Amino acid sequence: MAEKPTYTASGGGREPGDSGVAYLDQTLWRRLAEAETDEDFCHSWLNLQIRMVEGVRSGMVALGPADNGPFVPVAMWPKGAQDGAGLAGVTERALKERKGVVVRGDAGERSGTEEGSPIHVAYPVRAAGSLHGAVALEIAHRPQEKLHQVMRQLQWGVVWLENWTLRKGTRTDAQVRDRVVTTLDLAAVTLQEEHFQAAATAFVTLLATRLDCDRVSVG
Repeated sequence: MAEKPTYTASGGGREPGDSGVAYLDQTLWRRLAEAETDEDFCHSWLNLQIRMVEGVRSGMVALGPADNGPFVPVAMWPKGAQDGAGLAGVTERALKERKGVVVRGDAGERSGTEEGSPIHVAYPVRAAGSLHGAVALEIAHRPQEKLHQVMRQLQWGVVWLENWTLRKGTRTDAQVRDRVVTTLDLAAVTLQEEHFQAAATAFVTLLATRLDCDRVSVG
């Protein structure tokens, strides 16, 4: 399997009949709400954004450890698409500058007209003062006013990703606290016994109770 590209931080179009579908597609909203992994959440989120923004040719969500990365693609659209140079470049800029970025393609410059020239847009994912990744889209050419609308949509949409990272962090913190408490309790019941047999019995009893095990043994 090819290694996913990574990004560092330093210093197509919507489907037929999609008009308004983003607000009615209960399946995507349900998947978004019930997602358990970054991949599931970001795929659902990206598909919703594709339906909200007209003229999207491709899109990507890159996430990673807060601030330091590496930030890697966790969702791509269309499915099976490869990370193009345009999306990679605008993602790098959004991560580096920590703000929304617009990069116009050079097709119009080569042909002497902007008609049909692709535009790459990206917005960083920030939560609790930290950088967690970025989202990027390649869209068809459009007037400046409509381009502003796309950036506003990305800005509003990224809030979902920011809330996801905060939720995930809270869940992780709770799991860590539970593990620490369990470890301390196991140490306490073991150390209060004077003899090995009694300590081992107390240890396995608490472990079976705390982890709801059918059988625990010490060898």
